[in-house]
Amino acid sequence: MSDPGRHRKALDLAYDLRNVSAADREDAVADACGSDRKLAHEVLELLDASDRTDGMLGGDARVFLPNDESGAPPDIPGYRIEDEVGRGGMGIVYRAADLTNADRTVALKILPPLKSDAARIRFADECGAMARLVHPNIAVLYQSGIADERPFVAMEYIDGARLDHYADENALGLDERLRLIRQVCRAITYAHERGILHQDIKPANLLVTRGVDGEPTVKVIDFGIATLMGSGVAGRSAAGSPAYVSPERAEDPMRFTADTREDVFALGVVLFEVVTGIRPTLPLAKSAVETIRSFSAQDLLRLAQRRRLSPRLWKQHVAGDLDAIIGRALETVRERRYRSPADLAADLFAYAEHRPVSAREATAFRTAWLFAQRRWPLVLAIIGIIGSLAFGLVTSQMQAQRAERALAESEQVTEFVAQLFAHADAMKENPRDVNAIDILDRGYQTAQEQLADRPIILGRVLEVIGTAYGELGELDAAASILDRSLTLREDKVPDASLAAAWLQKADAHRKLAEFEKAQIAMDRAESIFLSARPADGLGLAAVSNSRANMLFSQSNFGEAEALHRRALELRSNALGPDATETGVSASNVGGT
Repeated sequence: MSDPGRHRKALDLAYDLRNVSAADREDAVADACGSDRKLAHEVLELLDASDRTDGMLGGDARVFLPNDESGAPPDIPGYRIEDEVGRGGMGIVYRAADLTNADRTVALKILPPLKSDAARIRFADECGAMARLVHPNIAVLYQSGIADERPFVAMEYIDGARLDHYADENALGLDERLRLIRQVCRAITYAHERGILHQDIKPANLLVTRGVDGEPTVKVIDFGIATLMGSGVAGRSAAGSPAYVSPERAEDPMRFTADTREDVFALGVVLFEVVTGIRPTLPLAKSAVETIRSFSAQDLLRLAQRRRLSPRLWKQHVAGDLDAIIGRALETVRERRYRSPADLAADLFAYAEHRPVSAREATAFRTAWLFAQRRWPLVLAIIGIIGSLAFGLVTSQMQAQRAERALAESEQVTEFVAQLFAHADAMKENPRDVNAIDILDRGYQTAQEQLADRPIILGRVLEVIGTAYGELGELDAAASILDRSLTLREDKVPDASLAAAWLQKADAHRKLAEFEKAQIAMDRAESIFLSARPADGLGLAAVSNSRANMLFSQSNFGEAEALHRRALELRSNALGPDATETGVSASNVGGT
């Protein structure tokens, strides 16, 4: 029997160290325990047990008492219990030999007693449904039953590491981490299609092993508290782990009705963790990229290196599309979340392929930028597309003379930006490994030197560069450079390109939560579009959309929806109901 005093001290230390990452755990435990190696060993065992179960160090510490203090293992016919794997709020898990199959080791989970005949019937129904889940990323349920009043399930034993620990310990890059998340999405989608919700998605229930091809394979475990969709049963307060519970369940755990978006939220928390290295503060106080920016220099370097990135590249890759994907998965109002894990997986795949994602509006600039990343041999042609689309070259509501002048300016802008990218040969191999910000830094300095005597062209070039900084999440730089662009062009006759620059500036200030500055910039853009004869309807639609985005950022959803509807009306009148831009506005209305 273990020393009760030592065990209590180990429990206290384990509780204090429960939030230390797996990679730093041994050093932290060694510092806390000093020369007492036995104590250090016991603390590490407790922390590992917490990882394998429900993170119960935040709850009743008695679950970690040794077997001889809390009772002998139960006798389950057909199985020989070999050792205890872990304990949590939903039961005890043992590694056991299957006596009916000499080659099979199982994870035997013993659940709390069922209190009624209705509960036993429900247990049998749910286990029957889960036994039919046959998917390469889901642990197989071999058998379920009740022995000595204790329900049990025998599942495929997975000798693997939890997803977040595996990612850190193997220094997986962002793309590799996202591939694992997509595997989880596929598994949960498969279960949803068969009417089953998991309701306890978290890293401890996502174990990574090596598949037959040697590649990392995620196995989703512990559907033991899953809910059958359409059963008419409301969510159960005992289900799930608090850090991964959706806001609707947390608000009223006994009355909310579970659906697929319950699991989407938990997937969003896991995604946030594997991308940033920490759990989000819920409701979401900081986006993923804002969280990364808030790290100390030491933590930023350490966590970036675990992802095989420099701190700057890490922020660059997360800013924009990936940040928006995580934000949509973690939406507080579930109607604004992804409808299913399949939708989340589709956006993660689009991000990996440098394609537009549904979580962000597909602006012309961003679509061209993403296409250029996919097709670097065509980058010079793409710069022409960027130059024309980003600055509103097609000014249907402006006079022809202004359009001609804009065309001449655009050609000069395109020529300069093409020269800037012509020297970026390294970008043709693997765009994810290229620090695009360094290229923009160089472009900014070159533009200042070479175009000093052409202020209008310099202003347009700086608009390209400032917009690109914004797309890469460098918002302070974007706002500053766009300010410089507008200052250089303040004597220019106002046109659509100038209004577009004001909107880009407004977007940068909105993302920095500088709402007063954003409002001023949007007002300037609107006044330019209104001054056109007739008024520029597409430009006014862009302003309405920009105002709606700002109101949405301030949680003013009613006014945001009204403005998105205004943008939809303007675009439909100008382009017709089937145009891509009209479809984007319709989607915005549906998402507010």
